[in-house]
Amino acid sequence: MTIPYRARPGAGFILCVVVVSGAIAFFAWGAPSPRLEKLWQLQVELSAGQRTRLSQSERELLQDTLLRYPDFAETLLGGAPAGLISANDGGLVRGRHAYAVRRSPTPRTLLSVVPTRSLRDAIRVRVRTSAATREALIAKQEKFSWQLPDDGPFPQLVHIEIEDGARGRRRWSALVRLEPLP
Repeated sequence: MTIPYRARPGAGFILCVVVVSGAIAFFAWGAPSPRLEKLWQLQVELSAGQRTRLSQSERELLQDTLLRYPDFAETLLGGAPAGLISANDGGLVRGRHAYAVRRSPTPRTLLSVVPTRSLRDAIRVRVRTSAATREALIAKQEKFSWQLPDDGPFPQLVHIEIEDGARGRRRWSALVRLEPLP
């Protein structure tokens, strides 16, 4: 049995290809988890200390959600004007990254970072908002302070990164405070 060179597929074959393609497209469209579900999972992991560093896309997702849903910031902060949303014990952070949120530009807020142990070397503190960055090298027994800028957008995500010169797995901690200014 030979098939003519110019034979075309039948209507049944074309229908099967269209249905299978449509099913693949449908499942591919529904496969990624929704943004708010990702955000809630991220928030739980941050507060429990399971996640220490967020990727750029995760920070953008969090900042965008704070802007779109301002009540989410109030939920994260429990009614406070500003506060840490990552794992901490009364402001004591045991990791290289911490995240804070400010609901509005008022009251003005002073961020301070104080190492809790004497250091062999200086540490570098980098604080980023969506519009500004401040970096400083802190020597032994010094304190990093920065009045957070009021240039928004609000609610505002603040990323605090603390690096020491050592490459080892030395454990250390820092006290991070967000204090309202008059």
